[in-house]
Amino acid sequence: MVAARKAFSKAGDLNGTTIKAIAQQAKISEGVIYQHFESKDELFFEAIVEPLSNAVQTVLDEVGDFSPVRNQNEDIAELTRRFWTTMIKTMEQVLPLMGLVLFGETARARSFYREPFTDAVNELADTWQRIYNENGIDYNAREVALASIGIAIAFSLEGRYQRGGDLAASVDALSALSQGGFWPQLPDDSTRTK
Repeated sequence: MVAARKAFSKAGDLNGTTIKAIAQQAKISEGVIYQHFESKDELFFEAIVEPLSNAVQTVLDEVGDFSPVRNQNEDIAELTRRFWTTMIKTMEQVLPLMGLVLFGETARARSFYREPFTDAVNELADTWQRIYNENGIDYNAREVALASIGIAIAFSLEGRYQRGGDLAASVDALSALSQGGFWPQLPDDSTRTK
């Protein structure tokens, strides 16, 4: 899969990448590829789906047993940092390929979004919704999952294309934001500066 991801990324599009180029990148014969994949499309989807599935599983492993009641604030902070680190690093890995599929041919993009991508979002959202329900938290987990993925994509772009992208600083900022909310609580009128 690593060789396929490199070959697809190097060519910049699905159609411009040949099975021969993928085989050369992997240092195997084209026949070996065809033993495992029926088509280049299938290989392309697997090259994206595998890291996306792995990322979702890693996140699920991190948050699956989480309980705001049982966990102390330090545990929540560490869990949040691990979550954002995993999400950003994963998006950095799959972003070039996701760009190829999502902004390429419309039918392929729709199929990818409706199937493996939505499955990953739903799996993450289902785990979070269970945690929210068990703890009486009134959040819509699907919206949280989509927002988290969007934020991770934006920060992976920042890290990839802006000089000085600092993963640790991004993770710290996102962790504080996740725990404190987008709108910090304002002090009461007696202490507020005018």
